[in-house]
Amino acid sequence: MNNQNAVVDGMAAEVAKTATKNKLYSDKLKSTLASKCHLNSFLETVPFATAQDIRMMRFPVMQIMGMDAHVYVVRLPSLDDEFGFSFPFSIKQLPDIERLIDGLSMVETMLDDLSLFYETCQSDPSNAMDRVMKESGRKKKLNIKA
Repeated sequence: MNNQNAVVDGMAAEVAKTATKNKLYSDKLKSTLASKCHLNSFLETVPFATAQDIRMMRFPVMQIMGMDAHVYVVRLPSLDDEFGFSFPFSIKQLPDIERLIDGLSMVETMLDDLSLFYETCQSDPSNAMDRVMKESGRKKKLNIKA
């Protein structure tokens, strides 16, 4: 996702040839921390996001080891294991391709949702004319620390 001046990452991924315990957990930790940084950066670019919007935001993390993949989701306040699938490496596994398509479609949907949040939460949704007539102040921007 990008604006004229800012580029925002919406996903982290790690790839390894084979699955080992150390690589699995270190890559998962690294990706989770990177996604938390992406989330913080994203929140700075959407000043008019509501608390409800923020709770609905989901940042995908994909971890691929060998021919297997897992998609995790970073959302406030947790990391959830959403979906796992395998890439087919023989003709016998082609019937399982539907699960692969579902997993990749889920990631695409999450990124599309983030793009929609990015587009809609950058401008003040309140009616400027009503605000002037009521002599009320402009809505303050999102307090990230809160």
